[in-house]
Amino acid sequence: VDRQRWVDMLVGACVGACVGASVASGLLLLLLAEDWLPSVRRRAQRPLEPEPEPQPSKTLQLVLVLHRHGARYPKKALACDLNWPTDEGFWAAHSAEQSADGTLQLHGLGGKLRARYGSWLHEGVARCDMANAVRVLSTNTQRTLNSAWALLGALLPGVPRYIRFPTLDRPDVDWASVERRLAGSGETMGVAIEVESGGTLFHPQKQTVPIDGYDRNEACLASPELKTMAEDPDVQSAADELYAVTGLASLAPSLSSSLAAERVIAMKRLATQLEINSAHGMPRFPTAQPSSALSPDVVRAVQRAGDVVWRHRYRPVQGAHTGGRRLRDGAASAAAGELGRKIAGLIHEKQSGVAEKLKLVELSGHTGNLLALAALLGVEVSPPCFAGHWLFELHSSELGSVADWTVRAFYIPDPTQMSKEDYVDGLTPRRLPLDGKYVPYEECAVDTSLCGLTPAKQLIDYLLALVD
Repeated sequence: VDRQRWVDMLVGACVGACVGASVASGLLLLLLAEDWLPSVRRRAQRPLEPEPEPQPSKTLQLVLVLHRHGARYPKKALACDLNWPTDEGFWAAHSAEQSADGTLQLHGLGGKLRARYGSWLHEGVARCDMANAVRVLSTNTQRTLNSAWALLGALLPGVPRYIRFPTLDRPDVDWASVERRLAGSGETMGVAIEVESGGTLFHPQKQTVPIDGYDRNEACLASPELKTMAEDPDVQSAADELYAVTGLASLAPSLSSSLAAERVIAMKRLATQLEINSAHGMPRFPTAQPSSALSPDVVRAVQRAGDVVWRHRYRPVQGAHTGGRRLRDGAASAAAGELGRKIAGLIHEKQSGVAEKLKLVELSGHTGNLLALAALLGVEVSPPCFAGHWLFELHSSELGSVADWTVRAFYIPDPTQMSKEDYVDGLTPRRLPLDGKYVPYEECAVDTSLCGLTPAKQLIDYLLALVD
């Protein structure tokens, strides 16, 4: 009798004793152990059956994802916040870098995209040809590159990825020839993460200065909501509390009404700090001062101030929620015009057959890119959380006419709070107004019959007209 048989027999006897069986039943289990336990072991060693994947619509032709990066470190030290060091060397090396938690957020988003599109994305595409099916564009920052890398790892497990500067990096290399040689040995370069270098796709110009005469600070100060906050004693009391905790000069009390409004704008920095701390599971705002915990009212005031400041980065104030604000009065075209042109071009190339094999495009960017695109499309959205994104699906017509192709648009501000099931089955597309006026995203028509579908040709013409 071999050693493994004795082990199986002993375990069988113990099982009988543990369940309170009689001696007779224990002996019976002992006799059956030789046949029973090995069969259980074999079943346990069988590979799990893969979960059935959802079948995307047969009309789906192209998916575009424009996402914010994952959770990051702050840009600089805030001396009173004990969550982060004050060492200058740390900030010189790691300012605004994406953290491991942020990388996991984008890996999670990649998993959700795989759950929604995986079977369709791989259908008819060999591993060595995935570079023609998936394209990735990113800004040249650690947080956006890491985000693109992490998302691809979950979306296309087993497919390599690499970083390349298309206009600068080895322009003499015939990449198609390299791919063919690698295919001979069963290898592939995989999917390139194309990095913007001095381009205008993600960073048309420094957003700290007025864009085409549009001054974001003036727009914030003209906001009726910000004026209301500046005149609200509770908000000013919250700013007083923040000043006492942080010592930031921009939050110092003032009798000037204009400076009171500036205080509200200054609270935006604290909104970002609170978001970063929360995303990492840290205490909200720990300080060395006794009884310095921020009250819920202060936190709400900070978050509200952050929303107001972000809301007017690219959108004008006049005629708020009355349909009176028009794109031409803001900075949307200057800030996201090239991004809109790129999206229009990708849709057109897919329709015309130029990019016949292309199935998915990932655009890895920043909060401003998502909000600028929203402003360009004429919709008002809340600022995206980490990994928040725009999702566009291009669908062909069952009638066969390219003129009847449509786009389904989704804005998902916080995918980290969604399950894979909700991401696959719970998203509702909205019809983009495309009339040059702003409307809250929640008021855009939903997809009931054809009402929630945006004609692809209309979207292309609209985006190109804004740039030209």
